[in-house]
Amino acid sequence: MPEDRPDFTDIQIAYLYQGGATQEEISKELGGMSQSKVSRRIKEAFEIGLLVKSEIEFNPRKIPEQHRLAYESMFGEVSDIPELKEMSKNFKNATVLPTDSFDERVSLIIPDLVAEAKVIGVGFGKTCRRVLDKIKTEKKIGPDTHVIPIQGEPLFFINRNALKYSPSRLAVVLEDALIDKGDRVKVRKETNHSLVGVPAYIGDSKLKDSVEAFYSQLPGYQNIFGKGGLAGKMDCFICGVGMLDPENDDRSGVFIRERIVQLPEQEDRIRKICVGDYGGLLLPRKRSHKAEISKLNQGWVGLTDNRLREVAATWQNGSGPGSIAIAIGEHKAEAILAAVNADYISHLIVDAALARAIKNII
Repeated sequence: MPEDRPDFTDIQIAYLYQGGATQEEISKELGGMSQSKVSRRIKEAFEIGLLVKSEIEFNPRKIPEQHRLAYESMFGEVSDIPELKEMSKNFKNATVLPTDSFDERVSLIIPDLVAEAKVIGVGFGKTCRRVLDKIKTEKKIGPDTHVIPIQGEPLFFINRNALKYSPSRLAVVLEDALIDKGDRVKVRKETNHSLVGVPAYIGDSKLKDSVEAFYSQLPGYQNIFGKGGLAGKMDCFICGVGMLDPENDDRSGVFIRERIVQLPEQEDRIRKICVGDYGGLLLPRKRSHKAEISKLNQGWVGLTDNRLREVAATWQNGSGPGSIAIAIGEHKAEAILAAVNADYISHLIVDAALARAIKNII
């Protein structure tokens, strides 16, 4: 067996096999893995002691540490990070998934989470794009449900490679997955839900009024953020979580980098006081930084912090699913905690490595 094994797939196969599942059933459960591969992995599980031949007994003590939290979550021993509920009035629960099948498993969860939503807002993000691309479901939502971008575009940062992650594009991807084709044609013919051409952030206060006068006339902006617009009716939000990496700008959130590009004279200060962003709103590294962060968020074109908290709270009275944050990678732990502390998140979906990092900080 290779050095990087057993992986989480080995653990799933062993657990299902000891529970009486046939190789054919295991193959279907794992999305069509060939039965020959299933058979080989079962044999290897016996060889390393993950399965015990005498009683075909699953031995969790043989699970590598890096997969333990995902195993506990997947098979019912841990289903949440309960400490987070004590940090926020809007937080409902967390789902911890294995890193090596994270995108696929999130794509199975999302349709059920948003099934009752009336207006689903989508934010910019690479993780979100990967997950939304994988959604394949027969459980469709009705044509009366709207899927909208809830942020402008990071115009200074964005290029052709990044266009596929834009909120307007991701809203289309999710709409394609969740709404029947005939209904989609009708919805798109009758409405304009695009924010293409609308900036996500205006750093120069002298330009704000003139730029706003232009984009506020765009049909998509009016339909979403205008009087009686869909942003005010939104009951669900899906977004990734950005973080500020002091050593690797490529890993830092797009909307953080957008501000740094527009406000180069404040770059050092932004790096010191900002820990990440959620929904494009910068998150303070410390409570003492909240006032400065609030000023930096004033040029933001998207949900206000108060509106984001209102959306996150919708699950409490049953009026909507709330705010769904999707994140992978232990480096995002501090940004996640800042977003939870700000009451921005209702449902948190993370991989096992990130869950462990969150628990270590708490």
